[in-house]
Amino acid sequence: MEKAVSDKGRGSGVGAMTRFIFRHIVRSPLKSLLTLLLAAAFMVGLMVLRVAAIRNEAELERLYQTITVDMEIVRGNTALVLDDGFIYQRTVDEILETGFVQNRYLEGMVQSDFVYRVLPDNSASEEDIFVGGKLYGIESTDEFFANRGAAGTVTYFDGWDESLFTREWEEDEALAVVLPQWLYEGLHMEESNQLCVVVTSDMGVVYETDVEVAGFYESPGNEDKGWILTSISMLQEISGNVMGYDRAIFTLDPAQNRQLPEFREAAEAIVSDYSAGRQELRVLFWDQELTQAVEPLEQVISFMEILYPVTVALSVLVSAGVAVLLTLTLAKEAAILRVLGNGKARCRTILCLQTILVCILGLVLGTAIAWGYAAVSLPDPGALLNEALMRAGLYLAASIIGSVVSCVLMTLGNPLELLQVKE
Repeated sequence: MEKAVSDKGRGSGVGAMTRFIFRHIVRSPLKSLLTLLLAAAFMVGLMVLRVAAIRNEAELERLYQTITVDMEIVRGNTALVLDDGFIYQRTVDEILETGFVQNRYLEGMVQSDFVYRVLPDNSASEEDIFVGGKLYGIESTDEFFANRGAAGTVTYFDGWDESLFTREWEEDEALAVVLPQWLYEGLHMEESNQLCVVVTSDMGVVYETDVEVAGFYESPGNEDKGWILTSISMLQEISGNVMGYDRAIFTLDPAQNRQLPEFREAAEAIVSDYSAGRQELRVLFWDQELTQAVEPLEQVISFMEILYPVTVALSVLVSAGVAVLLTLTLAKEAAILRVLGNGKARCRTILCLQTILVCILGLVLGTAIAWGYAAVSLPDPGALLNEALMRAGLYLAASIIGSVVSCVLMTLGNPLELLQVKE
């Protein structure tokens, strides 16, 4: 057995005490390795949990910032279908004013009583009349046809192009429409590009408006549809500003996805107003992609928020417990030190340092590995260094407390009784 450190002769002094501690650490490789690995594993394990939490939070934020959610205003009663657009302008305006909308797709719609070709002398052609027909105010012909699962090819006349549907109508400009090809040919519009549209409002007011035919479109599979296309602002003028929307789809700003419940509540309040439309309305959110991606990740993050502090607390308790157990195994060394004349304070210092020094070495090693892992895994791991040092301090403090308490209790007894402890 290693010669114990006495208060007299060659064994006295800090150097002798240091040699004694070092030799006993080396000659107890299993205990020393266990203490070192536990400390290192504590640092690495908690860093892995912390990095995983940060990466999950970053992924959650990315999903919130990139996944778009659409909201559509639909009929509350699908059995009741009106001829005109069922959503009032004020309802659409209030939705846009919430500040949540990034983009929108709108279709204004008015049911015409009839349309007829205007002759060059401004008289009406009784033969070239089309009864019914739906006037749509749109912003894009491609989107209009795509929403109906059809393809459409538009032929514009001189002076007109797709911008017809996106610009705001001015009073000094001509009102214009695009007809389906079959209707254009049926009304013999090649002889005159002037058309009169007759619309009756909800209050029974009749509006007769002369418009210019800006072109015609072909839409295979929809040849019999009386879809007369114009811009939203022009349709409002043609219908005497009583136009309603037949379709209103809003793409929400992904940056505000976290406030989606607030917008849902606001939107439901807007459409539930009795004056929101010509019939009962409700909102339909297309948020399945966001929900399916975010909810499981939020559950994982919530679980880790609970798991992390619990793991820290358990690790600190394990540190104290392991320090107590390992120090108690030094009972015979404590007895020998006391028998050889070492004071209690000196004896306790020697015994405690055997565990604490190995613990410190393990914490240094674990912190280095943990920091390296964080540096590789995260773009900006700077804030984690302070956290790691705080965790190391907690672990070391628990180890010191456990060692000191067990050393004090162990050295209170009779040294001869301690010598009876079995190896």
